Amino acid sequence: MFKRLIAVVTVLVAFGLTTVTDSSAQSSGGLRKFYLSRQAVDGAHTFHVCVPGFHFASLWEILNPTTLSYDVEDGATQPDAGSGPPSSLRGWIRNGSPSSGSPTNGNCQVWTSNSEGDTGTIVNLPEPAFWNNAAVAVSPWQPATTICEGSNPVWCVENEP
Repeated sequence: MFKRLIAVVTVLVAFGLTTVTDSSAQSSGGLRKFYLSRQAVDGAHTFHVCVPGFHFASLWEILNPTTLSYDVEDGATQPDAGSGPPSSLRGWIRNGSPSSGSPTNGNCQVWTSNSEGDTGTIVNLPEPAFWNNAAVAVSPWQPATTICEGSNPVWCVENEP
């Protein structure tokens, strides 16, 4: 009986330590961070904007912003954003497609072009005036393309540990 009690206590202690570790990670933020850079660049210079520990994000890495934490220290903000990401500010985003300058899925020739003849993908979170719009495949993000010659901020995401 005593050996069984010790085994139960050992399991409970191990579980308690795991729970403390998990909850402390959650209370300190534990979520992967992302942000929209304050610096705007053309399509050929997107890889040089994110601060160390972050990289130029693919839309698929930040698709669900509710599972991430917005980095207000490094990122652009709006007056009513609180600790969340800004609405209506567009930034360059990787889209995971082959090299293209196409107006439908452009990526500035995999982010090497700043030509007005090529386009790259940009996204933003909608401003309140558009919250009632129908959902699209990449909601809540609003995608568009723009010429690679233009300057836009860059969406950055924290590197995996």
